[in-house]
Amino acid sequence: MNLFTRTWEDQVKCPYLLGNTINTFVSYDDGESVMHKAQYVKDHNAKGVIIWEITGDYIETVPGSGIISGTPLLDSLIAVFTDPMQDHFELQLKAYLDGAFNGTQMTTALNSILPLSHPFNPALPYFGNPMPDWYYTGAGAVGAIPNPNVVDWVLVELRDAATAATAIKATMVAQMPGFILNNGSIVSLDGASNLQFSNVIANNLWVVIYHRNHESIMNANVIPYASGTFTYDYSTGVGQTYGGAAGHKEITPGVWGMRSGDGDGNCDVQNADRDNVWDIQAGKTGYLPSDYNMNRQTNNVDKNDKWRPNLGTGSQVPN
Repeated sequence: MNLFTRTWEDQVKCPYLLGNTINTFVSYDDGESVMHKAQYVKDHNAKGVIIWEITGDYIETVPGSGIISGTPLLDSLIAVFTDPMQDHFELQLKAYLDGAFNGTQMTTALNSILPLSHPFNPALPYFGNPMPDWYYTGAGAVGAIPNPNVVDWVLVELRDAATAATAIKATMVAQMPGFILNNGSIVSLDGASNLQFSNVIANNLWVVIYHRNHESIMNANVIPYASGTFTYDYSTGVGQTYGGAAGHKEITPGVWGMRSGDGDGNCDVQNADRDNVWDIQAGKTGYLPSDYNMNRQTNNVDKNDKWRPNLGTGSQVPN
């Protein structure tokens, strides 16, 4: 006969028992509540956990045998404090570039002329901008572009903060260049695997995506985490990117992407992106910041179809 009914108090994250036939209330901890307590300690950078008493925290293979098969409370503590996201994790990300998008995927017209080193450390000032938002002097080079599906380089930046609004530049903990593929996948420099980081995330993870001539974006929601991997798709809806419709654009019905037209790297689309970048490169071909549709050519299509519709917009990534 069941003497008690288990009830969960969500405000304090703790279970309790109420007697079914006797007027009795029992408070206690179980594996679930201990896991919440341990997560609170970790989230607030406390120095550890003190357990007053943990008698009975064992499961015998056979009652009375003395052979222990598990320790649920201790196991919950270990699961939280040794979670692999604390020192090593992968990012499985997806985003689209407005400039390169052709209706179903992104063009790879630049693939054969992509630089073998990342493009995020140009000579300064950069088309009148003393410091592009994406400026990065770290490593990032390949012997050859790894596959024909690579669209371009991107720079991925990690920020550690409690909320998206507080994930300002000062909360940055890591940056890493990678490639964006024609299907939107953002991958490591081997052209296939997820980006891998070794960082402790004390609060929540916010991931900024930079591209050399598109406005930057950042996730609006906490990124789901499972089995050592954070997975996020920026393209599936208006609310996926911080700032909503102000932070990215619908490039085809139901698909959202990073806005093109930012030639000088300040993550805004302004007249300067025409006057200081497009005007001086019009008529040229190559790997150019003024090539807003990423087809190797700087011409009126870049100005009229990509720069002009986005004029006056700007990245919503917190500064």
